[in-house]
Amino acid sequence: MDAVDYLIDQGFVDESRMGFRGASYGGYMTNWVITHTDRFKAAVSEAGISDLESYYDYHVQTFGVRGLTWEFCGSPEENPDFYEKCSPINFAENVTTATLFIHGKNDIAVPIEQAEEMAIVIIENTDTSVAFIRYPDEEHGIGLKGKNYLDRTYRMINWFDSYLKV
Repeated sequence: MDAVDYLIDQGFVDESRMGFRGASYGGYMTNWVITHTDRFKAAVSEAGISDLESYYDYHVQTFGVRGLTWEFCGSPEENPDFYEKCSPINFAENVTTATLFIHGKNDIAVPIEQAEEMAIVIIENTDTSVAFIRYPDEEHGIGLKGKNYLDRTYRMINWFDSYLKV
């Protein structure tokens, strides 16, 4: 947010029309940002993690531990505070940013349930505008297939235009 403040102070950014987008780890960061600030009017979260505990369990079952214990400072049983305070889904009732979730149904790196659960919690607990796009034939790298790349790009532009365009 310090970088955003700097750009606003320099006159490069209209703070009344800011958007945010990220995919994969950037999707996790998008989920984090929308749950911790109301500064952005629109966001797009692609293939992002929202619940670290369920992600940890999925990852261990699918791939084994492979670095997660180190990356996440232990398992959910060993470090429950980390998982609670670092999971955006635990703060989803704070979301005021209109958010478009995009996810591939065949994503094995980050299961689609991560996005579905985040969207549902926001819808059930806020009046925030939420949309969800599921690509049934895509994996973690959404947009690798031509028609989906064009569709995804169009939807993101349209989403941001709907909330940010003058």
